[in-house]
Amino acid sequence: FKDGMFHGDMHPGNMFILPNNKLGLIDFGVVGRLNDKTKSAIANMLIALATEDYDSLAYEYVDLAPYSEFVDVDKLSRQLRNLLAPYHGLKLDEVNSGRLLLESTAIAAENKVILPSELVVFFKSIIAVEGMGRIIKKDFDVLSYALEFAQELVHSKFEPNKVIKDLSHLGRDLNRLLGTTPRQLKQLLRRWNSPEFSIKIDLPDLEKFNRNQIKSAKLNFAGLVTASFIVSASYLLTVPGQNLVFNIPLSSLILYAVSLIFLSSYFFR
Repeated sequence: FKDGMFHGDMHPGNMFILPNNKLGLIDFGVVGRLNDKTKSAIANMLIALATEDYDSLAYEYVDLAPYSEFVDVDKLSRQLRNLLAPYHGLKLDEVNSGRLLLESTAIAAENKVILPSELVVFFKSIIAVEGMGRIIKKDFDVLSYALEFAQELVHSKFEPNKVIKDLSHLGRDLNRLLGTTPRQLKQLLRRWNSPEFSIKIDLPDLEKFNRNQIKSAKLNFAGLVTASFIVSASYLLTVPGQNLVFNIPLSSLILYAVSLIFLSSYFFR
């Protein structure tokens, strides 16, 4: 939470208790690094988990992931509620917070929310720390300790130095935007005025729509032709003096057969 770096393989074999209440860590084969955005998101997730704020938890996942039009935030929120609701009323030390967070990332992934890999590694580390803590202290609650740091991180956003830093970044971005906008606008106007200017519209389902329209037109045509054969054959039933086959005029049988073959050719081609 402070430095944006964590041990990614925090099991008891990688930790030593040193004199003067210090911890010694070894085996840094897996190290996670968190940027400010991810640190802030994790802090908000922990607070949302503690306060049972499922909508906020869902939006934190969505904000961390690249934009996708297929993500249904309301559905994600409902699924997170279904996951976490059975733990209502339990004490924090009775809940495996790290595992809940890891399972919530799995639900997010099912909803096409692509999360940073370091976030998953971080939640796995929380599970390991929680397991170690409860070996030492049975009622150890990693969430309550993490919330202290999370709340400090959230409050630090409003410190004067932090606000000034954020405003300076905003001012720098606005300055770049204002500096490049006239040139880009000029290029855009030149492109519009070009004789070769064209707009390409890509409609993925248009070709399928055209195929369906052509198929529908062919079926209509086949239906009209078949109907004319059947009407003609039915009319010939009333004409006397014809050769009969099974008491049916031969011409009518031929027209009925032709209409059946003609219509079948459109359905089974």
